[in-house]
Amino acid sequence: MNVVNAKYGSQPGMFAYTHVSDQYAPFHVQRIGGTTHEAPFVLDGLPIHDSGLKITEQFTDTDGFTDHVFAACSFLGCRFARRIRGLADHKLYLFEPDACPELLRPKIGGKANEKIIRNVWPDMVRATASMKARTIVPRVRTH
Repeated sequence: MNVVNAKYGSQPGMFAYTHVSDQYAPFHVQRIGGTTHEAPFVLDGLPIHDSGLKITEQFTDTDGFTDHVFAACSFLGCRFARRIRGLADHKLYLFEPDACPELLRPKIGGKANEKIIRNVWPDMVRATASMKARTIVPRVRTH
């Protein structure tokens, strides 16, 4: 509790990061520090819950989004739907940019770097398989 998030005041604090099902019931809750990035906590709640729910879609706001969360959700069998603040200022990268519909072309930044993806692919497979098996957690426990 030694972190301060100016958005919420000048006192140290924590958040309760809550995963809520489509039936509006929480299925995973955890404490995080006031300035902690939320993205790894998104992954914690997907494979590590005992609710019996089969999570097929995960929604987050901008703070829950990183590229590794997007990739891991896919490996965990979950569609990742995120809101990204300032999307107009971002570019998308595709494997085949020329196949993109004309309407989306202004948003395309170029061709995705397939070499980078191939290099990290085995690590992503191992990490997400370990998450499913509960032998690792997506982030270091803080409590």
